[in-house]
Amino acid sequence: MQKTAVGIILLTFSCAAFSQNYLESGNEKFEAGDYEGAVTDYYDYTYDNPDDKAGWYNLALTQFKLENPDGAVEYYNKAIELDPLYVKALLNRGISHEANVDYDLALADYSKAFEIDPSLFNALYRKARLYAEMLEYDSTIAVITRYIDAGGDNLADAYYIRAYASNRNGAWSYDPMTDLEKAAGLGKKDKYVIFEVGNVHQNSERWDKAIEAFSKVIEKDETYSAAWYSRGLCKIELQDITGCCEDLHKAAELGNEYAADDIQNYCE
Repeated sequence: MQKTAVGIILLTFSCAAFSQNYLESGNEKFEAGDYEGAVTDYYDYTYDNPDDKAGWYNLALTQFKLENPDGAVEYYNKAIELDPLYVKALLNRGISHEANVDYDLALADYSKAFEIDPSLFNALYRKARLYAEMLEYDSTIAVITRYIDAGGDNLADAYYIRAYASNRNGAWSYDPMTDLEKAAGLGKKDKYVIFEVGNVHQNSERWDKAIEAFSKVIEKDETYSAAWYSRGLCKIELQDITGCCEDLHKAAELGNEYAADDIQNYCE
């Protein structure tokens, strides 16, 4: 009887160790980019350890890497069922919902994750970006301001997002140019910031300054159709019909969806 008991203990220990090998092997394959192989190992691990949230979480991460957000959501659900306060799973399930364009579900997960862990500023950041994608600019400004005030670690992008939203909702509760200057001062000096500077000048009817900014964008990226289009509209305000039409035609050539109508209005 004693030998049998010892044998059972050893067998249990052996199975647990073997099962742990699946998890470690899956992690190694995941890090190496072998996601298909990682899935197989994680499946085997969750089969032996259905109550371990880490297995389901890893399986969900791998499904997302394989561009299967539906599968990722399914496995994040299992992890969260085991631990409703599993912040990492909530945040990443939100990202999967976002990939599926299930924006309300994504926002709910980001909100829940931040409610559980107020130091999880990335949840605020992603929530603000999603509101901007949804064209809900007042909500964008409110959330990204909380992120800025909390001292999130991506302040350059945060100031840019607030400027972008402020420039589009027209309220200017925060001066977009000041925010763009802060973004640039923190190292964000890409074409998007410069384009937004042009938009601020354009909205304030400073046509020459807007044209200057849009021209800088075009110097950085000649395929940026919105810069050609916006510069064309500014030129029409200065009665430069030839320059306007050249820019609008270029914008249309690059696929700008608004340029064709303005070509008919100004150039034909």
